[in-house]
Order: sequence, then structure tokens, then C-alpha cells
Amino acid sequence: MGLAASQARFLGITLRKANCEFKSTELAQQRLELTNQMTDIAQEYANALNATKLVWHNDLVCDSFGNPMDYGLSYSLLMMPSAANDYNPFMITSKSGAIILSSKYADAAEYAGISMGGGVATAEGRNKFIAALANVESLPQEKQRVKNAEEDNRVITELTYNILTRADNSWDPNGVKNVDWNATAGMGGTPLDKTYVTDKTLADLMLDADIGQHEIDWSSMIGEDVSSIFQTDKGEIHDSKLTMVVNDVIKFDANYLSDMKLVDLMKNNVVIMGKNADDLSEKMKSVIKEVAEIFGYKNIGNGINVDTTSDAALEMALKMVEKKVLNPGNIVDAGGMGSMSYPRNNSAYTGALEWNRICQVSGLNCYGVSLTNVINSFLTFFDNYLRGSDSGYVVGKSNADGRTIFVTDDPEYLFVTDPDTEVTNEEKIADFYNELYNNICSHGWRYDDMVLDSEYMESAIKDGRYQIMGLNNDDGYFYQERYNQIPYLVEEQDDDAIARAEVDYTTKKAQITFKEDQIDVKTKKLDAEITELNTEINSVQNIISKSIEKTFSMFSN
Repeated sequence: MGLAASQARFLGITLRKANCEFKSTELAQQRLELTNQMTDIAQEYANALNATKLVWHNDLVCDSFGNPMDYGLSYSLLMMPSAANDYNPFMITSKSGAIILSSKYADAAEYAGISMGGGVATAEGRNKFIAALANVESLPQEKQRVKNAEEDNRVITELTYNILTRADNSWDPNGVKNVDWNATAGMGGTPLDKTYVTDKTLADLMLDADIGQHEIDWSSMIGEDVSSIFQTDKGEIHDSKLTMVVNDVIKFDANYLSDMKLVDLMKNNVVIMGKNADDLSEKMKSVIKEVAEIFGYKNIGNGINVDTTSDAALEMALKMVEKKVLNPGNIVDAGGMGSMSYPRNNSAYTGALEWNRICQVSGLNCYGVSLTNVINSFLTFFDNYLRGSDSGYVVGKSNADGRTIFVTDDPEYLFVTDPDTEVTNEEKIADFYNELYNNICSHGWRYDDMVLDSEYMESAIKDGRYQIMGLNNDDGYFYQERYNQIPYLVEEQDDDAIARAEVDYTTKKAQITFKEDQIDVKTKKLDAEITELNTEINSVQNIISKSIEKTFSMFSN
């Protein structure tokens, strides 16, 4: 009975040992898999360290400090007219030369009657092409690749459409130009020199006869003559008229007021005061709108309005000034000093010099706003729109809070302007779309909406699936080129991708290390258990051996 029990115990221990050894083998396999995974992620990380990105770099397009700006490569950058691409399209093409179109451009090509194999270019076809891009006209909905296009989904603006296709002045109150279709644009015609721009500092603009030296017509701005608008009979803040204070002095000379120029409003501390906040706000909104037009607002090709982007920037700057600076709902209670004849003893005046808001004397209907700060804010908002997150200028509530940095505080800030002697902005834009339209007709097109994904497009360009077709200025034709042959494309280390890869590598490595540590703990426990089982097996084997010897001994007697 003892022998049988020992044998049963021996079999049980042996089974436990076999099970432990099996688990140990499994853990060894898991650790090998983790080692392979670690090798893979290390290789991925090593590859990521060599990651590059394509950057668009045009020496003629500079930031506010005069440094050339870099742009991430995108389909819209190549296919929309701007100073960055010298107002010439850089078309993505297949190896066969067909131009790759996103859904919006493909819809426009079909609407213009261009088959995928190409077509015959005509003035009517060009106009239909850009009409569809502007959402002025479009394909029947069932044939559109983009359903229910929203207003902000248009590729070009209705203003551009009017500039390129209408000979009358029915849409733009300032008048639009009709730029005839050029059948030779991009097809061997003499290329236009569209790269010339003039950079001017604020001081340069203030000397410009059409900008800084532009006389301020108060009656045109506000709709009344100077004597009806401003206090002109005595040196104190008036009950029903506006009062102008220049460098702490109330100006009530009608001749002085009538002879003011834009430069006078910007080089001095000019504060406008009144006793009705809403009236002050509305009249200053009219003034800043007229000032915006002096800078070129709604008049592309004039002042600092060099293209549709800068025109939109001027419009946004105007809205921001109206919403933030001239909004009666943002009035600042500046204190209790209420002198009507000594501005420095009036809180509305002293507050206006400090705040970029309308300021009020506590408890009194007396208000003031710095027209100089209003114009400075307008130009700063203009830069904010153009530069986005790259803009280093800020319009804060107060000038003394350390956050406000006007572009007008920077004597080296450069405004881009186009001289009248150069190619007009209308001609630049027209030439761009003529070149694009003519080449689609000549080479045909293929639809690939994935090109809107910059990573996909860049990958396709790098590995040769797609090429870029650019203008040859020597003969006026467009030719396919490898991306490293495009003068504006620079391949550089992708620091963002490397940083992301490093974070990913660190995270995965930590996860694998944790799993390996867990496996090590389990392996040690199994090794210890196997050692104990081996000891127990040896013990049971000794017992069994002695039992057998004892049995043989008993029967031999």
C-alpha cells in the first residue's frame, strides 16, 4: 500500500513538473516574441531618425522681420495663385502627364467640358471652369463629387470670378476688370514676370502719396463737414460734437482738422472724445473703414492689398477692430477725473492712451478712444490674419500689460506692395488660371481626392508615383520634373516626425520592458518550483527504491 501511494505521488509530482516546464517554455517563447518586437520598434525608430519633409521656400516671400518664409507642402499651395508660387500653378501629374485633380477641380473640369483625355481650350470653357471653382455655377448635384458645397468650400472667390470673366461693373462697386483668356498662357506664350514685389516699411508707406500723404476727408468718412463733426469754437469737450485731442491738446481749428493726413493720425497721439458712446463708436467705425480703403481694402492691386489673401486679411482686420476696439460693449471704466478742458485731467482721455478700447469717465457721459491705437490695432490684426501663429504681434486690451505689440512699433516691419508699373494683380490671377486651364485641356486629368492629404501627396511625390509640372520661363511651356528639381522645394529633416517617433518608441519600449519584467518574475517562480519538485521527486524515488528493496528482502526469506 505504501509503495502504491508513493508511486501515485511520484506520478503527480512528475505531472506538476511537466506542467511547470511547459509554462516555462511558453514564457520563453513570449520573451522571444517581445525581443523581436523590441527589435522592430528599434528599427522603426532608427528609420524615423532619417524622416524628411518637403518644404516650400520662396526667397521673395518674407515674414515681418524680412526672413524668407517656409510653407508645408500642400495641394492648395500649388494650385492657388499666391506670391508663394509666383502666381504660377505647380501641377501634380501622373507619370503619363495627366494632371491630378481633387474633387473640386475635377468637377470644374467636367463642367467646362474637359474630358479625362483632354479637350479644346476656349474662352467660354475657361470662364465655366473658374465659375465652377467659385461656386458661381456648378455641376448638377448628382454629378458632383463634393455634395452640398458650403460657402467656405469654394476654391476661388466670387470676386476673382468677376475680375476674370465680366466686362461690366455690376458686382463690385469699385468696378472690376475683364481679363481676356490667353490661349498661349502655359502653351509657349511669353511668360509674365509675376515675381516682382516691393517691400515697404511703415515709414515708406507714410511717405507714399496715396497712403500716408492721403488727406483725411472727414465729411466723406462721416457724412458731414468738419464744423458739424468736431468742436471748432472752443477748447473743451463738446456736448453734441466730437472733440479731437492731439498730443494732450484739444484741436478746434477747422483748417487744422481739414488739412490732416493719414500720417498725422499715426505719428501723433490722436484721441477722439464725445459724450455719447454709441455715436462715437459708429463714427469711428466709419473712419477706420475709410482708412482701410486708403491701405487698399476692396481694391486688390493697390496699397498693401496685393492679392485675395491680403484683401481678406484687411477685411478681417476691419471686423476685429469693430468687434474688439470700437465695441461699446467693451467700454473701460478709466477713473473719475472729468475735466472738460484739460485732457490730462480727464480719465477718458488718459485711459484711451493706455487702452485699446473706448474709455469712460466713471459716472459721467464722457468717452474717449485713441484713433492712433485703432489704426495700429487694424494693421496688427492684418498681420495676425496673414501670418497666423507665426505672427509675433498682439493687440491686447491695454498697451501697458506687456502683451500688446503693434506692427507699427517695429520700424523694420515690411508691408508688401505692388507698384502700378508692374503686372496688375488681376493679370497675375488671370494668367494663373489660364495656365492651369490650358494645361488640363492639353494633357488631360485624373481624379484623386487623396492629394488633399498632404502626407499622402508628399509620399506619392517622393516615391515617384506623381511628379510636379512647372513652368519653364525659357520657352513658356510646363514640364514634368522630379521634386528635387523644383527650385522652391527643399527636403529637410522632419523634426516633428522624429519627436513623435521618439515618444512612440519610448512608450512601446516601456510597455515591452514591463512585460519582460513580468515574464522574468513568473520564470523565476517556475524555476524555483521546478527545483522544489526535483527535490521532492528525488525523495519519493528514494522511498520507492527502499520499498522495493524491502519487499524483495521479505520474499527472499
